[in-house]
Amino acid sequence: METKPPALRRPDLVDLTDDGATDGSLVGAKAANLARARRTGLPVLPGAVLTTAWDHRGWSHPSRFDRSGPARAAWRTLGDEGARRLVVRSSSTNEDGGTSSMAGVFTSVLDVTDWASFVDAVDQVLESGRHADVPDARMAVLVQPQLEPRWGGVLFGADPVGGRNDRLLVSAVEGGPDALVSGVQDGWTAVLSPRGRVLEHRSAEQIPLPRAALRSLARLAARAGVAFGGPQDIEWAIDHDGTLWLLQSRPITTPTGKPVGPVLGTGPLAETFPEPLGRLEADLWLAPLGEG
Repeated sequence: METKPPALRRPDLVDLTDDGATDGSLVGAKAANLARARRTGLPVLPGAVLTTAWDHRGWSHPSRFDRSGPARAAWRTLGDEGARRLVVRSSSTNEDGGTSSMAGVFTSVLDVTDWASFVDAVDQVLESGRHADVPDARMAVLVQPQLEPRWGGVLFGADPVGGRNDRLLVSAVEGGPDALVSGVQDGWTAVLSPRGRVLEHRSAEQIPLPRAALRSLARLAARAGVAFGGPQDIEWAIDHDGTLWLLQSRPITTPTGKPVGPVLGTGPLAETFPEPLGRLEADLWLAPLGEG
């Protein structure tokens, strides 16, 4: 009688350069997208992922602070035993897809400086996965070095407000993109040509980025669109030496970048309504969101 060989156990820890790093069911969609981008030559920071196969049922035990294992290996490798600050990011199997980005639903933690803060950051990411009302979501934990960028922001490979594929939309702030993505700052927003020329300002202030940076962003949008087969919603950062990094890439969650529901704000918020609202939804939400 022929017996089947035992199934290979899926790894607890995966580097973004490993073969399994593009498997979204193992590393979550965010990390899988970054691994795929890295393979195509896009500028992606190093990273390691505590996968969905990692059994963290005993992770809450106090002995974890003294225990070796995949989490400590990730901290040692990426954080260089505490010499380098880290960002610990969510990478759920149900985020960054073609229909919904799930932005803001799960937690990411900045400024992780030592083993104790790393443990706490992993706890926060896992907890956000448990408490999010997202059916069948499994959480992986992405660990990367933290940048101290000069500028950061978001970049749309198509205009999500006007729906034109021959236009890009960029929003930028000084420092990292987190203040912009979280809504703490509005940033500077403009429409760009495919070559990075400013065509229209959508904020009162001028874009402070030099022309070379705008051209680099336009090239990044084009390359990411080729790598992923369509225009992307990209988080990016520019280091003090001028290096441009892709921090996150996901499909624009409106058909060809064109919302068919109400448009509020200058750009990114348009993604909140990719479908028409019902009459009751419009009555309940449009006035307060418009004021906000």
